[in-house]
Amino acid sequence: MTSVDGTKPINFPVEASLATFTQEGLVLKNTSNTLTPVTAKGDLGHAVLDQAFVDESQTAKTTASGDKLGVFFIGSGAVVRMASQTTLTWAFGDTVFISDASNGMVRNATETNSRPIGHYVGEGETTTADGDLINVILDVAVGASTA
Repeated sequence: MTSVDGTKPINFPVEASLATFTQEGLVLKNTSNTLTPVTAKGDLGHAVLDQAFVDESQTAKTTASGDKLGVFFIGSGAVVRMASQTTLTWAFGDTVFISDASNGMVRNATETNSRPIGHYVGEGETTTADGDLINVILDVAVGASTA
């Protein structure tokens, strides 16, 4: 489950090509009123992909352009599971930034022009692969200043 605190996702239109929705917890941006994964640390992230969009093997379910998917909006205060970049050691309260190394994923180190989107609220862990899920509270407003 992407939501840790029981918050329900909001449905939003998906893009025409869904090959980039590879797993739950990806950071998404708004492109012409559809959501696509962020591709750079300076992108303006808007939402986080809910796990209901993928199956148990983290494969995107079959959908068509215009279908809706569940998302949690950045700045909503929801506590969600997010896809982390590999080999990061997370500590409670770390600021969560959009990663430049892995599309749609997050990191805990500031890079020039990286955008903050929330804070880590897990018990402390080290990721071992791209996409490992971590608990994040989406308590930073959309469009917060880059680092």
